[in-house]
Amino acid sequence: MIRDCGTKKWTAMMLPEHVQQLREWQDEDKTPNRQQPHKQQFEEWNDMLARAMKSNTPLTITHWQSGNPFIKTGFIRNIDSSISTLRLYTGEGIAYVIPLDRVGNISEFE
Repeated sequence: MIRDCGTKKWTAMMLPEHVQQLREWQDEDKTPNRQQPHKQQFEEWNDMLARAMKSNTPLTITHWQSGNPFIKTGFIRNIDSSISTLRLYTGEGIAYVIPLDRVGNISEFE
């Protein structure tokens, strides 16, 4: 029994341009989309970062790099507003410099 859901049957009758557009469309669906945070979310993150720095509590930060999301958990030690970056230290002592414009989400570590 053929289990190709009919896609192979119809490609012979399609124009090559349409096949190419369908492949691009499928690839586009596979890549995760980055959503732009709104102003209220920036204010919440600012308060959360200030509390975490003051009380030395860990945060989980999702940031985007090369079109892919990465999740890092650690302690915020420094926020440099002149170059718009924050410095995150993990429990193992590894330091990450994350640009603020690539941050996708900030949450408290549980």
